[in-house]
Amino acid sequence: MRRVNLQSNNKDFLNPPLNRRQGTSLVEVTVAFGLTATILASLFNVFELSHKRIIDAESETTALLLAREMMEEILSKEFEEPGTTGRFGRDSGESQTNRTQYDDVDDYDSYGANSPPRDVDGTSLTNYPTYTRRVTVTNISSTNFGLTRTDGSTPFKKIVVQVSSTVAGESDVYLEAIVSRK
Repeated sequence: MRRVNLQSNNKDFLNPPLNRRQGTSLVEVTVAFGLTATILASLFNVFELSHKRIIDAESETTALLLAREMMEEILSKEFEEPGTTGRFGRDSGESQTNRTQYDDVDDYDSYGANSPPRDVDGTSLTNYPTYTRRVTVTNISSTNFGLTRTDGSTPFKKIVVQVSSTVAGESDVYLEAIVSRK
């Protein structure tokens, strides 16, 4: 009879070495998933912040457009009521809401607080429901532009157009101009 030796010189057959693995462990999968989730969460925060900044820039651009439109309208008017000097403010027949009768710069003083803003003829600008425009016109000293004069005798007026939004977190836009008698 022939004898068979069951012992093999190749010990790797029954007990493979620990350094030869054939898959990933649960720990490795969990760590990889955690890293991926962290990276994705960071990217979503960046996208959200970028989107907010785009919306803020769009809102500020709209407010600036509304302020410039009003300032250009005001600057197209005479310095003071034609044929008079020293009078300040709206005259009789000049409405707070309808600006078609405004003929000089100081007619715009205290104009605003309409939401949405209004066109020259008083029509609401319905595309801008969250915005409000306000105008302040003051007589200022010819020697110190920071000094306000109430008598209307100065050759300079300061115009401030403010556009506000009712949306929380948005800041106001201000445009200022100084005009002089010709």
